[in-house]
Amino acid sequence: MKNRASDRSVTSADASAVAELLRDLGCPTEHDLVATTLERLLDGPTASVAITIEDEQGVVGFLSLSASPRRKPPP
Repeated sequence: MKNRASDRSVTSADASAVAELLRDLGCPTEHDLVATTLERLLDGPTASVAITIEDEQGVVGFLSLSASPRRKPPP
């Protein structure tokens, strides 16, 4: 059977899985730091965070986007 993957928006309950993925990718981090960062991103109006989940492996991808307005310099 083929392993299926799906994407969805992250929730604060995903902090442990995201921390584990980051450790697997060589970026050791603690659950509390990930939870705090996700909370800040989820509360902000200019950020979007998504994860990819495979049936057998759990969370295998993480994407965080953030935008901030920039003012054009005066001429």
